[in-house]
Amino acid sequence: MFRDKTHNQRYLELLKRWQAETVPPELMAFFFLIAGSEELYAQVDAIIDFERQQVKSLAPNEPKLLTGNAVSLLTLALTLFDHTVDHGQADPVTILSNLSNDEYELAVNAIHVRFNKIEFVTYQYDPVEDFN
Repeated sequence: MFRDKTHNQRYLELLKRWQAETVPPELMAFFFLIAGSEELYAQVDAIIDFERQQVKSLAPNEPKLLTGNAVSLLTLALTLFDHTVDHGQADPVTILSNLSNDEYELAVNAIHVRFNKIEFVTYQYDPVEDFN
């Protein structure tokens, strides 16, 4: 389900920085998408306020350095996190239609995480095991 070990480690890092005892599926899906996208993860501090444990208020197309696909993934992440707020291009056809195959798989897996439709297991990094 994770794209690779880097995706898994980034996800665990986001959970660690959030510092919550329990993590609802909305937040799991949100972090799953952020951690799985190079562009979104590079902008994580512009997206998430870890000290206040909240997603920053973002206007459409913010952060400004994101490409169209990253904007689509961020829109999906925000929608999965809080579907009561209009995040712009919330139509799933619009969001999913232009994604690459890898991004599409990431998006679909995040939807599965959000609705508890897939077994979601994270693995701690083991340098001995991972390099043998």
